[in-house]
Amino acid sequence: GVYSVVFLIICIGVYNIFKRNNIEINTKDEKKVVFTLLIVGFLLRIAAGTLMDGHNDINLFRNWAQTAANNLFQFYSNAKSADYPPLYIYVLSIIGKISTLSYFKDYFILLLKIPSIAADIITAYFVYKLGKKHLSCTISILLAAFYIFNPAVFIDSTFWGQVDSIFTLLIVLAIYLLAEKKIAASSAFFAASVLMKPQGIIFLPILFFELVRKRSIKAFLKAGITAFITALVIILPFAVNESSPLWIFNLYSKTISEYPYATVNGFNF
Repeated sequence: GVYSVVFLIICIGVYNIFKRNNIEINTKDEKKVVFTLLIVGFLLRIAAGTLMDGHNDINLFRNWAQTAANNLFQFYSNAKSADYPPLYIYVLSIIGKISTLSYFKDYFILLLKIPSIAADIITAYFVYKLGKKHLSCTISILLAAFYIFNPAVFIDSTFWGQVDSIFTLLIVLAIYLLAEKKIAASSAFFAASVLMKPQGIIFLPILFFELVRKRSIKAFLKAGITAFITALVIILPFAVNESSPLWIFNLYSKTISEYPYATVNGFNF
């Protein structure tokens, strides 16, 4: 709560200082400022990530990482309470293998947080890139800073070790590519977001309405084929060891049935 209030006051203060004094970042220094901001955000997260073990889910992620590292493509047969779609399991398998190295054994929890921490920083960079399309360089950098140090984002990935940051990155990349008129690549990231978390489905209308706006059957086919191939590449290695061809639909049905809410654990009235 204190962090949120202080953060809000600082944001309002910084914005007003920049607007009143017409401060503009020199284009020659733009890259230095952006990358300094990203590096500071990353290192601060790495340091803070060691202060707290994380949310209860971190223990589940640890167990899944070890299971995936032992036999990735039989993960759903062997893992306890495995209700996540396949994409994040690939990430966990890599973490599980790295954690077996003697140097990293004491940093297992931090290793589990690093993908989300890295996703925060990459997302902030693309927020800056998207901002530059419509806003000044200075405001775009301030938006990136707002994302990096935002309490909700910082606490979720760095202290709790949750994976929402990776999901968010996939959505931001999909929207960025859509803004760049790269329909096929955008479709691949939208498909990947659904295979990261079922909530990705709620963002698909963004792609759909852009395709409708284009009024092109070719664009629809390109998006559909790309999304299908992306899903196939991610799912197929796991499907080989599953007895039912409908296992992926059963997995999603199980996951969604566990969270029949619009918002879970929200600190609202």
